[in-house]
Amino acid sequence: MSAHHLIVIGFDEIVANKYLPSIRDAIGSGHIMSYSIIDLESQRAEIDRRISTASVKPRGVVYLPDSGDRAQETPQELIETAIRRLRVHGVPTKVYIATEVRAHEAYLRFCVENHIDSLVEKPVLAPVVDGRFKPSYITKTMDELIGVAADSAATHSVMTLSRYHQIYNQKVIASLRERMERWEAPLTSFHLRAAGGVWNLQREFESRDDHPYKYGYGMMMHGAYHYVDLATQILALNADVFPNLQLRLEVSAFGAFPIDQHQRVSQPIARRFADGGAGWPADSDASFRFGETDVTSTFRLVDAATGRTISLGTLSFEQTTPSIRNWADLPDGLYNVNGRTSSVDLEAQLSTLFSTHVHCYDIPRGVRADGIDAFARVTTRANAALLPDEQYVAEESFDGLFHSDSNLSSCSTGCTAPNTAAPWRVTCDPCRSPRPSPRLCSLPDAWSRCPSRRRPLQNTQVNEELPMQQSISKASVHAFYADAIPHGRNTAENLQAATSERFNTLLESIDNQTPRTALDLGYGVGNYTLALARAGFRVVAVDQIPCTSLLRRIGRAGDWAHRIEPRRCLAEDFTIEEDFGVVVAKDVLHYLARHDVETLLTRAVAQAHGANHHYLEVFTGIARRSPSGQLLCIEGEADYSPDAFRHVIEEIYDGWDLSFHWSDHSEQDSQTGRTCFEATRATVIAASPAV
Repeated sequence: MSAHHLIVIGFDEIVANKYLPSIRDAIGSGHIMSYSIIDLESQRAEIDRRISTASVKPRGVVYLPDSGDRAQETPQELIETAIRRLRVHGVPTKVYIATEVRAHEAYLRFCVENHIDSLVEKPVLAPVVDGRFKPSYITKTMDELIGVAADSAATHSVMTLSRYHQIYNQKVIASLRERMERWEAPLTSFHLRAAGGVWNLQREFESRDDHPYKYGYGMMMHGAYHYVDLATQILALNADVFPNLQLRLEVSAFGAFPIDQHQRVSQPIARRFADGGAGWPADSDASFRFGETDVTSTFRLVDAATGRTISLGTLSFEQTTPSIRNWADLPDGLYNVNGRTSSVDLEAQLSTLFSTHVHCYDIPRGVRADGIDAFARVTTRANAALLPDEQYVAEESFDGLFHSDSNLSSCSTGCTAPNTAAPWRVTCDPCRSPRPSPRLCSLPDAWSRCPSRRRPLQNTQVNEELPMQQSISKASVHAFYADAIPHGRNTAENLQAATSERFNTLLESIDNQTPRTALDLGYGVGNYTLALARAGFRVVAVDQIPCTSLLRRIGRAGDWAHRIEPRRCLAEDFTIEEDFGVVVAKDVLHYLARHDVETLLTRAVAQAHGANHHYLEVFTGIARRSPSGQLLCIEGEADYSPDAFRHVIEEIYDGWDLSFHWSDHSEQDSQTGRTCFEATRATVIAASPAV
């Protein structure tokens, strides 16, 4: 057994009180020889105090300078310098990342790129861009880090997401799976309500750096992801028991935010705490910059082939629930500074046969807020007249539970970074990669991006299919168009069609304030490219097909032909390095990976400095079928649902004037006459703030 040196990033109360005994035991057993600490200079006095009372002292401590902007990422050169100082010559290093979540990415990236074993606290990361939480960066960052880590011998683990204990995993999940398999019965309803009992005063929303709201993320990233993971495991039972079904999840949600808090609490009690309302008007931009406090939603799980509903349910994650807080100021030396008391209530039903109901709740013990025990009551009901091995009603009670047993055993349970990708698509940016390894696909952007970005969550419907489709290679798609377009063959989507009326109206409305440069991504037969050139724009036309067919068309044109610059290049490989007054992307973006779509559009927005206009036509909610009826998908395609695409566009084009137009689109197989392609076409017209 080889001993290691452990570097702990962030020596907070949890590490000092909860995990330091484990570090001490690991030293005693020879797994590690010593540990060191990295923290911020601003925390020096508090860290020194904790070290002075620690049962085992660190070998070294490095305090990094604060950036002045707590949302700014720690520079890699500072991390490298600190770890180099703390490393022990000849002894391998392991890193435990326990600092505030917004700083996780920088340290995790350093460990991945430098092949250093790491364990990162949950949640894995919360990307902050320009001081704000950026949910759209989560999945692509995770995918990138996992890809880099795959080429390394180093191990990167994550504290287990699920709130594992004997109740959820044995009394609920295991017993449901056994009955579903034995009876061939689907899960028909599931209701989960997690009440956190976290009481934040208005001034704490604006000031706290521990479990902060001011960076744009809130309750979902502070702990609700545990229960989203639990919900994912239970809903996935349908996919496990019925692997041939194509399942789609649809969700509608509502949220509450710090701007709502004052109106939702007792005014006499609030006055006792000198707790006033928000310091900004409800209609200001500031009202949307804080993370959510509560989210409640309804869902259904649908058989995608028939449209029939299989499961119905509700998912609620609330913090504004009964607490034990009776103090105005946050006390020192206390972990449960907000007086949190948890209550989790869930029920799962197998139609007319069986249901299990669990209520797991906290009961305070003693005078200290940290003295809390967890209890659970499990009630099952069954059709015992039909199922003689079951009881009509049975009840069990349990005490002495620990909400997160798996936190202490995550290293031994093999919760490596790739295994956590699906729950993060479920919690924060979950449907950005439509085919994670577990069969239950991601729950919607409506839970994650919506609560922390914009108030109206109602009627957000998400359609994400399970990965049971036959895959078509992207190379074969490229080859199809490279053959069809140069030879003038029309396709089912009617590539030869003239420019749309909406585009023509937009083009006519553009005045001289708009730069006279344009970019046509995926120009195809070139109709939009030619229209832009005729209107006086210098056009960069990008497509993966040979340029010969476009050159033939413009060769017969008038004096505007010289304005067109064809580029043979995949759209996702084209780097936008100039200010294009008009950007057109028609019927191309849905073929790209989500990461590439969002990188491309984000770059186009970043380069826009004038009165710019972007015109996008994108297929969403796509369903393809072969002549035999087999569901098809193109490898790596974006596969946006309408609402997922809307949320991405709203986030990327934040501050732009946006108009959305939605239309149903279908195509028929020329041989069988059957519908082979169905989708919702999204037409987006975006005008920059300078317009």
